[in-house]
Amino acid sequence: MKFAVVGKDTRKTESELLGTGFVKDFEKPDVVFSVGGDGTILFSEYKYPCVPKVAIRKSRICKKCVFDAGDLKKIMGALKKEKYSVTEYLKLESLIYGKTLYALNEIQVHNASPAKAIRFSVSVNGKVIEKEVIGDGVVVSTPYGSGAYYYSIGGGAFEKGIGIGFNNPHARIKNRVVPENSVVEIQLLRGQAIALCDNSDDVVILQENKAIQIKKSINAARFVRI
Repeated sequence: MKFAVVGKDTRKTESELLGTGFVKDFEKPDVVFSVGGDGTILFSEYKYPCVPKVAIRKSRICKKCVFDAGDLKKIMGALKKEKYSVTEYLKLESLIYGKTLYALNEIQVHNASPAKAIRFSVSVNGKVIEKEVIGDGVVVSTPYGSGAYYYSIGGGAFEKGIGIGFNNPHARIKNRVVPENSVVEIQLLRGQAIALCDNSDDVVILQENKAIQIKKSINAARFVRI
């Protein structure tokens, strides 16, 4: 089995895997070991999208880590004997000006300047749900990401669907969870804004009066379970 390791103290993990039937391949791995915290998981999915991940905790903050560092031998044995399952998680995608953003946690529209609010509208499947919002932006979240940034702006964790959360709106607006096959459209009405996903450095500058669509991706994130 070909593997890659992403995160903290990768040499130690690599050395334990090598020589036991596992082969290092950072180009086309069969499985990726994410060693660190929640941010490492997001980065590993960004670097190796859709490849099965083994999330190993090596950080104080890792709500999504399934395994601890001491579980490595058990994991190796299960992978060799094919006694494991793969759980899939919904991802989001948005094609913006020729560039596609993919997200395991969320895609958000955010004000470019912290000192200046933006105005935007939000539609779901062509129906306007918020005609004009003034605030810092909007977060469109997966169930996987519902306990992260979406949660911090007042959304509750959910297990199915797509969450729409409003970031510091001028008036109270209830966050929503819509069916996972919904198409969420955000139109920037006024101000300077950017679109970004998860903790990626990929940022797209949005144009006024232009709309972007966010929807379920055909590709899913995949995680190993034993």
